[in-house]
Amino acid sequence: MCFVNGLLYHGISGSSCGSGGAVTNIRVLDLGHIPARHPVEREEALGLVADAGVFTVANYAYVVTAAAFYDGGSTGNTKDSAITVLRYDTTTGYLSRVWREESYLGALDLDLTMIGDSWYLIVVSQRGQVSQLFRWNNHGEKFEIIEEFVNEGARSGGFLVWQGVEGEKHHLLTLTRHTASQHAAEDDQEDTVQLLVYKYEKSTGTFNGFESVDAPGVLEHLSVAVGPARYLLLLSRNTITVMEYYPLEGFRLHQEIHLLHPSHSMTVGVVAGEAYVYVSTSLPQGVQAFRVVTRGVNPY
Repeated sequence: MCFVNGLLYHGISGSSCGSGGAVTNIRVLDLGHIPARHPVEREEALGLVADAGVFTVANYAYVVTAAAFYDGGSTGNTKDSAITVLRYDTTTGYLSRVWREESYLGALDLDLTMIGDSWYLIVVSQRGQVSQLFRWNNHGEKFEIIEEFVNEGARSGGFLVWQGVEGEKHHLLTLTRHTASQHAAEDDQEDTVQLLVYKYEKSTGTFNGFESVDAPGVLEHLSVAVGPARYLLLLSRNTITVMEYYPLEGFRLHQEIHLLHPSHSMTVGVVAGEAYVYVSTSLPQGVQAFRVVTRGVNPY
Protein backbone atom coordinates (compact mmCIF):
# COMPACT_ATOMS: atom_id res chain seq x y z
CA MET A 1 0.00 0.00 0.00
CA CYS A 2 1.38 3.44 -0.98
CA PHE A 3 0.02 6.95 -0.38
CA VAL A 4 1.18 10.07 -2.23
CA ASN A 5 -0.39 13.39 -3.21
CA GLY A 6 -3.91 12.34 -2.19
CA LEU A 7 -3.77 9.04 -4.11
CA LEU A 8 -3.96 5.70 -2.32
CA TYR A 9 -2.58 2.70 -4.21
CA HIS A 10 -3.73 -0.66 -2.89
CA GLY A 11 -2.65 -4.06 -4.24
CA ILE A 12 -4.92 -7.05 -3.60
CA SER A 13 -3.44 -10.48 -4.27
CA GLY A 14 -5.61 -12.85 -6.26
CA SER A 15 -5.38 -16.25 -7.90
CA SER A 16 -2.31 -17.54 -9.72
CA CYS A 17 -2.09 -17.22 -13.48
CA GLY A 18 -0.54 -19.25 -16.26
CA SER A 19 2.79 -17.44 -16.15
CA GLY A 20 3.44 -18.60 -12.62
CA GLY A 21 2.85 -15.20 -11.03
CA ALA A 22 0.04 -13.94 -8.88
CA VAL A 23 -2.72 -11.87 -10.48
CA THR A 24 -3.00 -8.64 -8.53
CA ASN A 25 -5.80 -6.10 -8.61
CA ILE A 26 -4.27 -2.62 -8.44
CA ARG A 27 -6.77 -0.16 -6.98
CA VAL A 28 -6.24 3.62 -7.08
CA LEU A 29 -8.37 5.76 -4.76
CA ASP A 30 -8.24 9.44 -5.72
CA LEU A 31 -8.87 10.93 -2.28
CA GLY A 32 -8.16 14.48 -3.41
CA HIS A 33 -10.57 14.55 -6.36
CA ILE A 34 -13.80 16.53 -5.92
CA PRO A 35 -16.34 15.12 -6.51
CA ALA A 36 -14.95 11.78 -5.37
CA ARG A 37 -13.81 9.66 -8.31
CA HIS A 38 -14.80 6.01 -8.50
CA PRO A 39 -11.81 3.76 -7.62
CA VAL A 40 -9.78 2.72 -10.67
CA GLU A 41 -8.86 -0.95 -10.85
CA ARG A 42 -6.56 -2.89 -13.14
CA GLU A 43 -5.64 -6.56 -13.11
CA GLU A 44 -1.94 -7.29 -13.68
CA ALA A 45 0.26 -10.39 -13.44
CA LEU A 46 2.70 -8.69 -11.08
CA GLY A 47 3.99 -11.84 -9.39
CA LEU A 48 4.77 -12.08 -5.69
CA VAL A 49 5.32 -8.39 -4.88
CA ALA A 50 8.21 -7.85 -2.47
CA ASP A 51 8.12 -4.04 -2.40
CA ALA A 52 6.47 -1.08 -4.15
CA GLY A 53 6.81 2.67 -4.49
CA VAL A 54 5.19 5.68 -6.18
CA PHE A 55 6.61 8.76 -7.90
CA THR A 56 5.00 11.59 -9.88
CA VAL A 57 5.89 13.42 -13.11
CA ALA A 58 3.56 16.21 -14.29
CA ASN A 59 -0.01 14.79 -14.36
CA TYR A 60 1.17 11.19 -14.12
CA ALA A 61 1.71 9.06 -11.04
CA TYR A 62 3.84 5.95 -11.55
CA VAL A 63 3.55 2.82 -9.40
CA VAL A 64 6.74 0.72 -9.26
CA THR A 65 6.66 -2.91 -8.09
CA ALA A 66 9.48 -5.41 -7.52
CA ALA A 67 8.23 -8.99 -7.69
CA ALA A 68 9.27 -12.62 -8.15
CA PHE A 69 7.58 -15.33 -10.20
CA TYR A 70 7.69 -19.01 -9.22
CA ASP A 71 7.60 -22.14 -11.32
CA GLY A 72 4.68 -23.58 -9.34
CA GLY A 73 6.48 -26.88 -8.71
CA SER A 74 6.99 -28.60 -5.41
CA THR A 75 10.41 -26.98 -4.96
CA GLY A 76 9.03 -23.45 -5.25
CA ASN A 77 12.16 -22.30 -7.09
CA THR A 78 12.19 -18.79 -8.51
CA LYS A 79 11.48 -18.74 -12.24
CA ASP A 80 12.27 -15.09 -12.81
CA SER A 81 11.57 -11.63 -11.42
CA ALA A 82 10.47 -8.30 -12.80
CA ILE A 83 10.34 -4.59 -12.09
CA THR A 84 7.02 -3.20 -13.37
CA VAL A 85 5.89 0.41 -13.77
CA LEU A 86 2.18 1.33 -14.01
CA ARG A 87 1.14 4.85 -15.05
CA TYR A 88 -1.90 6.54 -13.53
CA ASP A 89 -3.18 9.62 -15.39
CA THR A 90 -4.54 11.94 -12.68
CA THR A 91 -6.53 13.88 -15.31
CA THR A 92 -8.36 11.02 -17.02
CA GLY A 93 -8.12 8.42 -14.26
CA TYR A 94 -6.68 5.86 -16.71
CA LEU A 95 -4.24 3.22 -15.40
CA SER A 96 -1.86 1.38 -17.75
CA ARG A 97 1.42 -0.54 -17.74
CA VAL A 98 4.27 1.36 -19.43
CA TRP A 99 7.44 -0.58 -18.62
CA ARG A 100 8.67 -3.93 -17.41
CA GLU A 101 12.18 -5.29 -16.89
CA GLU A 102 12.75 -8.99 -16.22
CA SER A 103 15.80 -10.19 -14.32
CA TYR A 104 17.32 -13.39 -12.98
CA LEU A 105 18.53 -11.58 -9.85
CA GLY A 106 15.18 -11.41 -8.09
CA ALA A 107 14.04 -8.38 -6.11
CA LEU A 108 13.89 -7.90 -2.36
CA ASP A 109 13.67 -4.17 -1.66
CA LEU A 110 13.35 -0.89 -3.57
CA ASP A 111 13.39 2.84 -2.91
CA LEU A 112 12.94 6.03 -4.96
CA THR A 113 14.37 9.53 -4.76
CA MET A 114 14.58 12.65 -6.92
CA ILE A 115 17.97 14.22 -7.68
CA GLY A 116 17.76 17.42 -9.72
CA ASP A 117 14.90 16.77 -12.13
CA SER A 118 15.45 13.00 -12.39
CA TRP A 119 13.99 10.09 -10.44
CA TYR A 120 16.35 7.35 -9.23
CA LEU A 121 15.43 3.79 -8.26
CA ILE A 122 17.50 1.35 -6.19
CA VAL A 123 16.61 -2.36 -6.35
CA VAL A 124 18.25 -4.81 -3.94
CA SER A 125 18.70 -8.32 -5.31
CA GLN A 126 16.80 -11.21 -3.73
CA ARG A 127 19.95 -13.31 -3.99
CA GLY A 128 22.01 -10.66 -2.26
CA GLN A 129 24.70 -10.32 -4.92
CA VAL A 130 24.03 -7.19 -6.98
CA SER A 131 22.05 -4.04 -6.19
CA GLN A 132 21.00 -2.07 -9.27
CA LEU A 133 20.59 1.71 -9.60
CA PHE A 134 18.23 3.04 -12.29
CA ARG A 135 17.37 6.53 -13.60
CA TRP A 136 13.93 7.34 -15.05
CA ASN A 137 13.75 8.39 -18.71
CA ASN A 138 10.75 10.74 -19.00
CA HIS A 139 10.56 10.59 -22.80
CA GLY A 140 10.82 6.81 -23.08
CA GLU A 141 8.83 6.23 -19.88
CA LYS A 142 11.29 3.63 -18.62
CA PHE A 143 14.05 3.11 -16.09
CA GLU A 144 17.61 2.83 -17.42
CA ILE A 145 20.30 1.11 -15.39
CA ILE A 146 23.25 3.40 -14.64
CA GLU A 147 25.18 1.63 -11.89
CA GLU A 148 25.53 -1.73 -10.12
CA PHE A 149 26.80 -2.41 -6.60
CA VAL A 150 28.28 -5.86 -6.04
CA ASN A 151 27.50 -6.44 -2.36
CA GLU A 152 27.08 -10.07 -1.42
CA GLY A 153 24.54 -10.38 1.38
CA ALA A 154 22.70 -7.08 0.74
CA ARG A 155 19.09 -7.24 1.96
CA SER A 156 17.76 -3.69 2.03
CA GLY A 157 18.53 -0.30 0.55
CA GLY A 158 17.28 3.25 0.68
CA PHE A 159 17.96 6.91 -0.07
CA LEU A 160 18.46 9.76 2.37
CA VAL A 161 18.60 13.48 1.54
CA TRP A 162 20.29 15.98 3.87
CA GLN A 163 19.82 19.71 3.23
CA GLY A 164 21.79 22.43 4.98
CA VAL A 165 20.46 25.82 6.03
CA GLU A 166 22.11 27.44 2.99
CA GLY A 167 20.52 25.01 0.53
CA GLU A 168 23.42 22.55 0.27
CA LYS A 169 22.18 19.01 -0.40
CA HIS A 170 23.74 15.62 0.20
CA HIS A 171 22.11 12.62 -1.48
CA LEU A 172 23.02 9.34 0.21
CA LEU A 173 22.38 5.72 -0.67
CA THR A 174 22.45 3.13 2.12
CA LEU A 175 22.65 -0.66 1.78
CA THR A 176 22.78 -3.31 4.50
CA ARG A 177 25.12 -6.26 4.04
CA HIS A 178 24.51 -9.40 6.10
CA THR A 179 27.05 -12.13 6.87
CA ALA A 180 25.67 -15.02 8.89
CA SER A 181 27.78 -16.16 11.81
CA GLN A 182 29.22 -19.63 11.34
CA HIS A 183 27.63 -20.77 14.60
CA ALA A 184 24.63 -18.40 14.57
CA ALA A 185 21.98 -21.12 14.55
CA GLU A 186 23.42 -23.17 17.42
CA ASP A 187 24.61 -20.23 19.54
CA ASP A 188 21.61 -17.95 18.83
CA GLN A 189 24.01 -15.27 17.59
CA GLU A 190 22.95 -12.33 15.46
CA ASP A 191 24.08 -11.85 11.87
CA THR A 192 27.07 -9.60 11.29
CA VAL A 193 25.61 -6.57 9.51
CA GLN A 194 27.31 -3.59 7.92
CA LEU A 195 25.56 -0.43 6.81
CA LEU A 196 27.23 0.67 3.56
CA VAL A 197 26.84 4.39 2.78
CA TYR A 198 27.37 5.91 -0.68
CA LYS A 199 27.35 9.65 -1.45
CA TYR A 200 26.13 11.14 -4.75
CA GLU A 201 28.76 13.06 -6.72
CA LYS A 202 27.16 15.64 -9.00
CA SER A 203 30.24 15.90 -11.24
CA THR A 204 30.11 12.21 -12.20
CA GLY A 205 26.41 11.48 -11.63
CA THR A 206 27.31 8.39 -9.60
CA PHE A 207 27.20 7.22 -5.98
CA ASN A 208 30.66 6.66 -4.48
CA GLY A 209 31.58 4.76 -1.31
CA PHE A 210 31.52 7.07 1.73
CA GLU A 211 31.58 4.98 4.91
CA SER A 212 30.76 1.63 6.50
CA VAL A 213 28.98 1.35 9.86
CA ASP A 214 28.78 -1.83 11.96
CA ALA A 215 25.13 -2.65 12.72
CA PRO A 216 24.89 -6.08 14.44
CA GLY A 217 21.59 -7.91 14.04
CA VAL A 218 19.84 -5.19 12.03
CA LEU A 219 16.66 -6.43 10.34
CA GLU A 220 15.57 -3.24 8.59
CA HIS A 221 16.56 0.40 8.25
CA LEU A 222 14.84 3.61 7.18
CA SER A 223 15.37 7.36 7.34
CA VAL A 224 13.41 10.07 9.14
CA ALA A 225 13.69 13.88 9.20
CA VAL A 226 13.35 16.05 12.30
CA GLY A 227 13.65 19.67 11.23
CA PRO A 228 16.93 20.04 9.31
CA ALA A 229 18.43 16.90 10.87
CA ARG A 230 18.43 13.50 9.15
CA TYR A 231 18.46 10.21 11.00
CA LEU A 232 18.76 6.54 10.17
CA LEU A 233 16.70 4.14 12.26
CA LEU A 234 18.26 0.67 12.51
CA LEU A 235 15.83 -1.98 13.73
CA SER A 236 17.16 -5.12 15.39
CA ARG A 237 15.13 -7.70 17.26
CA ASN A 238 15.08 -5.82 20.56
CA THR A 239 16.45 -2.35 19.78
CA ILE A 240 16.04 0.72 17.57
CA THR A 241 19.40 2.41 17.03
CA VAL A 242 19.14 6.05 15.92
CA MET A 243 22.08 7.38 13.86
CA GLU A 244 22.37 11.10 13.02
CA TYR A 245 24.06 12.31 9.83
CA TYR A 246 26.80 14.95 10.00
CA PRO A 247 28.01 16.29 6.61
CA LEU A 248 31.74 16.08 7.36
CA GLU A 249 31.74 13.05 9.65
CA GLY A 250 29.00 10.72 8.40
CA PHE A 251 26.60 8.85 10.71
CA ARG A 252 27.09 8.93 14.48
CA LEU A 253 25.15 7.26 17.29
CA HIS A 254 22.36 9.50 18.60
CA GLN A 255 20.06 7.26 20.66
CA GLU A 256 19.20 3.65 21.47
CA ILE A 257 15.63 2.57 22.20
CA HIS A 258 15.07 -0.80 23.87
CA LEU A 259 11.85 -2.52 22.78
CA LEU A 260 9.54 -4.31 25.18
CA HIS A 261 8.77 -7.11 22.71
CA PRO A 262 10.75 -8.80 19.88
CA SER A 263 10.29 -6.92 16.58
CA HIS A 264 10.41 -7.81 12.89
CA SER A 265 9.58 -4.66 10.85
CA MET A 266 8.96 -0.91 11.09
CA THR A 267 7.63 2.02 9.09
CA VAL A 268 7.26 5.80 9.45
CA GLY A 269 3.94 7.63 9.13
CA VAL A 270 2.71 11.20 9.57
CA VAL A 271 -0.44 11.81 11.61
CA ALA A 272 -1.81 15.34 12.11
CA GLY A 273 1.51 16.79 11.00
CA GLU A 274 3.61 14.72 13.44
CA ALA A 275 5.91 11.83 12.53
CA TYR A 276 5.53 8.44 14.19
CA VAL A 277 7.58 5.26 14.01
CA TYR A 278 5.50 2.06 14.02
CA VAL A 279 7.19 -1.22 14.96
CA SER A 280 5.56 -4.61 14.33
CA THR A 281 6.20 -6.94 17.27
CA SER A 282 5.76 -10.61 18.05
CA LEU A 283 5.15 -12.45 21.32
CA PRO A 284 2.65 -10.86 21.62
CA GLN A 285 1.77 -9.83 18.08
CA GLY A 286 1.00 -6.14 17.74
CA VAL A 287 2.31 -2.69 16.87
CA GLN A 288 4.31 -0.37 19.09
CA ALA A 289 4.21 3.35 18.24
CA PHE A 290 6.86 6.00 18.90
CA ARG A 291 6.43 9.74 18.45
CA VAL A 292 9.32 11.58 16.80
CA VAL A 293 10.15 14.78 18.71
CA THR A 294 12.85 17.40 18.26
CA ARG A 295 15.17 15.82 20.82
CA GLY A 296 14.78 12.18 19.77
CA VAL A 297 12.23 9.38 19.44
CA ASN A 298 10.02 8.80 22.49
CA PRO A 299 7.47 6.02 23.21
CA TYR A 300 3.90 7.12 22.55
